[in-house]
Amino acid sequence: MDITNKAMLVSLTIRAWSGTKIDKRVSEEVTRQHQADQDAGHYLKKLVSKEALADIKSICGEARTTHYKHTLPWSQDGARILPAAMHSKYAEEMRNIQDQFDSAVKKFVSDYAYQVGIARNRLGSMFDENDYPSPGEVAERFAWETSVMPIPSGNDFRVSLSKEMTDAIRQDIEAKAGAATKAAMQSLFDRVVKTVSHMAESLEEYAEVVEDGKVKKINPFRDSVVGNIEEMVSLLPALNVTGDPVLTKVTQDIKDKLLKNTPQELREDPNGRKAVAKDARQILQDMEGYV
Repeated sequence: MDITNKAMLVSLTIRAWSGTKIDKRVSEEVTRQHQADQDAGHYLKKLVSKEALADIKSICGEARTTHYKHTLPWSQDGARILPAAMHSKYAEEMRNIQDQFDSAVKKFVSDYAYQVGIARNRLGSMFDENDYPSPGEVAERFAWETSVMPIPSGNDFRVSLSKEMTDAIRQDIEAKAGAATKAAMQSLFDRVVKTVSHMAESLEEYAEVVEDGKVKKINPFRDSVVGNIEEMVSLLPALNVTGDPVLTKVTQDIKDKLLKNTPQELREDPNGRKAVAKDARQILQDMEGYV
C-alpha cells in the first residue's frame, strides 16, 4: 500500500560530549604492572564527574524514547516513518525536549570551568590540562538535529535514461519501499505483542497470600502495566499507516477488553484480574498469524 501521502521520514541526530578519554600513560602502567599484552585493555578516564553530565544524558535518553515511540523503522541509516497524523504531537514533544537539552547544555558550559577545577583534585596525578577542550569547543561537541524528508516513490524518479532502465529503477524503488513498509508494520505488531504479553504475564503472576496474619504480595505489578497499554492504544491509530484491518480490530479489542479496570482494581479483584489476563491471551492468539 502506498503510504507516501500518509507519512514522512524523520531522523534524529543528537551529539553530546562524552566527558571521557583513554589515559594512555595509566593504561601502560597497568599493563606493565600486570605483565599483560599491550592490547589487554585500557583505562578510560572520566574528565568530569558523572553528575555533571547526568541531566544531559537523561534528556538524550528521553528524546530517543519519544522519537521511537512515535515512529516506525524504515532504513538502517536512521530514518524512521512518522505518520502525518502524528507530526504535530511529535514536533511539539520533541521541541520541548530540545529546549530542555539546550538549557542543560548551556548550564553545563557555564559550569565547565568549575567542573575542570573539581577534576584537578578528583583525578589527582591523572589530571592533564590538555585533555580539556576550551568552553567554546565543548559547546560545539553538543548538537541536536531533526530532519524531515518525503518517503521515496518511484514516480519521483526522473533522469535521462532509457525507458526500460528508468522503469526498472522505479520498480526497484517501489519494491524497497514496499518491503520497508511491511517491516515497519511488522515492528508495530511486535510492539503490540510485547506490551500485551507483559500485561498478561504481570496479571497472571500476581498473587496475594496470608502469612502470619499479614497479606503478602507476590510478583506485584506497577501502574505502568496499564499505563503502557493506554499509551500504546492512543498511538496505534496514527501508527497504523497502512490501515491494516487486523491491527484496527486489535486496537479496538485492547481498548474494550484490557482497559476496563484501573491498576488498583486489578490488584483487588482476583476474578477481574483473571478475566483481563484471559482477554489479553486471546488477543495475542488472534494475532498469531500476523506476527
